[in-house]
Amino acid sequence: MKPILFVGHPLGSSLGLVAALETLKISYQFVRVSMPADLQSAAYKNLNDRQQTPVLMLSDGTILTETMAIAQWLMHQDREHQISFPQPSSAELDLIKSMAFINSSYTTSFIPLWLSMEVDSLSETDTSVLHKIGTMLTNKSQKQLEHLVPASPFFYGNTPTLTDFLFAGVGRWADFHQVFDLQAYPKTAQWKEAIFDLPQIQLAEQIEQGSFSQTDFGQEIALDVALSLRQQS
Repeated sequence: MKPILFVGHPLGSSLGLVAALETLKISYQFVRVSMPADLQSAAYKNLNDRQQTPVLMLSDGTILTETMAIAQWLMHQDREHQISFPQPSSAELDLIKSMAFINSSYTTSFIPLWLSMEVDSLSETDTSVLHKIGTMLTNKSQKQLEHLVPASPFFYGNTPTLTDFLFAGVGRWADFHQVFDLQAYPKTAQWKEAIFDLPQIQLAEQIEQGSFSQTDFGQEIALDVALSLRQQS
């Protein structure tokens, strides 16, 4: 069995993981998971009880449910260091640190905004409070990110790494929630533009949107088929 990546849509944080698999030319399968509807099914909860994407099912049936865990797995597959650095090294540790910031501080700052949209039982007051909290947290994390982003095209020079790919998915959320104008953060805006000019990111967007069911390395399978493979493993 090939590795299976469960890709959330629309605007899933898993976008960059698709691009990473394509960059490394890893043969894989992918499942488009409609959020939040598919996440709420009993079968998906059995796969990931946190009811989130991304999820990577490995060939032996092992389930990786966290972006950082999947990124670490990709680093181990990257024997030629196309999107990572030799292990162990200070460059590798710095890569992990930058990925961790994007996956923790930056990504989690948007949680109140997503909750304000997706939780039907919230009162109008609760929704407003969550939106205000989310706006405050995202602006704070964006200021921190702007300070970290270098002047180079990508986070580590002229070649994209996993840090750039991980930002691709969540870097779209500010525009969607309209919590700040990214042009007020010129380094981040320029960085994001360079990332979305990458062919593998553009391909990942088309996969997410359902425009492609097959690439040179990836093949789409249905959610129920993938979940049945989980039960068989």
